[in-house]
Amino acid sequence: MGHCMEAHNILSSLYLIAASSTSFLAISRVRFLFSNDRFITSIFILLWALVLGGCSTRIIGLAAENIGPTRYCTFSDPVKLYSSAFLIAPLLYLSTAFIFSAARLASRCRINFSAPNGLCHFIFADCISVVLAGLFENGQGYYM
Repeated sequence: MGHCMEAHNILSSLYLIAASSTSFLAISRVRFLFSNDRFITSIFILLWALVLGGCSTRIIGLAAENIGPTRYCTFSDPVKLYSSAFLIAPLLYLSTAFIFSAARLASRCRINFSAPNGLCHFIFADCISVVLAGLFENGQGYYM
């Protein structure tokens, strides 16, 4: 009894490590795809630092306490509004990395978008196999 805050800090630290290392995989993917573009790579490294800061709000903004005399824990009131950043930051970052990766892979597909139904042709026919093959290349299936 009385170990809720320690357990919360340990679990929050593990979450910080897991979310930041997963986001770092996205940096390596973006660096590979945009190897000649230092601007895009720098932006994603900066966004990764923001993910680290966002994930640390779980440690700073939430506190745990025991529920009465039991050995069970709960988050103490009030929960800080900014503490939801630990969920939102990795989601937005990985979604942005996915969009940039898919756009880079799709840019390598040769299709005439000015033709009638060009976008439908892009989404459903010619390029989908190129985009999927690129996303799953080198075991990078974690985007799906």
